[in-house]
Amino acid sequence: MSACLLRSTAPAYLRKSVAIPIALQYMLYDYGNKPPSPLADTLSDEKILLVAESNRNEQASRLAAALRSGTSASVDFRAKSSDLLLRMSREIYDLLVVVAENGTVDLMPMVGRARELFPDMGIFLVPETRDTLRRHSGLVMPDGVSCLAPVAETAAVVSQIRDHIDQRRQRDERAAATPAPTEAVLPFRGIIGQSPPIREMLTLVEKVARSQSTIMIYGESGTGKELVARAIHVASDRNPASLVCVNCGALSDSLLESELFGHEKGAYTDAHRTRAGRFELADGGTLFLDEVGNMSEALQVRLLRVLQERQFERVGGTKTIQVDVRFIGATSADLERRVAEGTFRKDLFYRLNVIPISLPPLRDRTEDIPLLAQHFVRRSCSQNGWRVKATSQGLLRQMMRYEWPGNVRQLENVIERMVTLAGERDHLLATDLPPDIQPSAQASPPPTVPLPDEGVDFKTFVSEIERELLLRSLQRTGGNKSQAADLLGMKRTTFIEKLKRFNLFGD
Repeated sequence: MSACLLRSTAPAYLRKSVAIPIALQYMLYDYGNKPPSPLADTLSDEKILLVAESNRNEQASRLAAALRSGTSASVDFRAKSSDLLLRMSREIYDLLVVVAENGTVDLMPMVGRARELFPDMGIFLVPETRDTLRRHSGLVMPDGVSCLAPVAETAAVVSQIRDHIDQRRQRDERAAATPAPTEAVLPFRGIIGQSPPIREMLTLVEKVARSQSTIMIYGESGTGKELVARAIHVASDRNPASLVCVNCGALSDSLLESELFGHEKGAYTDAHRTRAGRFELADGGTLFLDEVGNMSEALQVRLLRVLQERQFERVGGTKTIQVDVRFIGATSADLERRVAEGTFRKDLFYRLNVIPISLPPLRDRTEDIPLLAQHFVRRSCSQNGWRVKATSQGLLRQMMRYEWPGNVRQLENVIERMVTLAGERDHLLATDLPPDIQPSAQASPPPTVPLPDEGVDFKTFVSEIERELLLRSLQRTGGNKSQAADLLGMKRTTFIEKLKRFNLFGD
């Protein structure tokens, strides 16, 4: 095998903990004749884009057929190169195979551009004959583009791709066999993740855990607010005492009042005995009030007094009870907006919002999804007494594309469902995902691109696409240039240079 076939690297998200554009992540399947390993069986949902320089290249068509029959990958054959970059901007491909004809090598500049836009994608050049490249001795081969056998030597081309795939599979098998980061190597027990948003959040948690300050945790449903509250309690000096949790949104006003403050015997019809409330049970420890924004105004007044004075009376009682409690609140609502609307007391908001902690939604920490997925797969398999199942890269890629409106809780439930339905099967595929998460359920029809009879200026057309991608990446990341560069798979310096070139650069 030529040395150029060894230049590809393992998937980026297995090499470093940074945001990785999904279009740049790939792992290919071993299509050799030997029996595939269980992990190899899970890697059959990859996509290959095969492009020729004209619509007369019958050999390229035969190569496409050979790849389809000789591999389990999906092969998309395009008999014209003019829409190469446009096609790659619409679809996610793991491998690009380009057939260069004898008469022209006009496709080469676009190949170089594809390498620049998609630096982690595997790109292969298949010459029409062995003389194709020799006839263009002045041609500069783009970095990272591997040269294969001539297109007529179909078996040799497929064999070379198999060798490349085999090396990739073996590397990723070793990576998959390496235990994922566990709770022991992370700052707080039970919190899985190494993304910048999670590390930033954990740094703040570590700073405030040993204080006595009231903490307010903000985050969408399913982001792990109770898990963070538990981590704060465990890391605090109050750890020997109890962490008492109350979901304020799940109880009516009367039940919540009794739950928090307790009641005396005979306080109401069903109060047959005196009952201590959660404030008393949390004495010396921590009280976690989830969805505190759902409290009625009357309960907000009573809670404010406890926060200020650390004392209260049970429902129906007259004796004042003093408690030593650390309060942690949580909400998925915008409390500042509710204060402005007059539905949440301003003084209570300030009492609760001493140290605010914001939890990122899962869609903003997609690089953590492989770690979370492995964790949930291991746990679910252990609970069922099964051997740990392998997860295909296509599955991970699709999960990283999905928005996850239910966040980590939804991911956990989806993986439990997949593991259960897979039964004794030792791997999980993208096809195991629920129908609403399948690629077909999310794919939107590609936009129609008009091609006037007089043709188009190709360079101008491609530039407009590039400019649109730059703008969309900035809009998606709220103007964060580093994150936008990651979305497009380029270095931040390259991204800024492009902004300058299109007059889009600004502070």
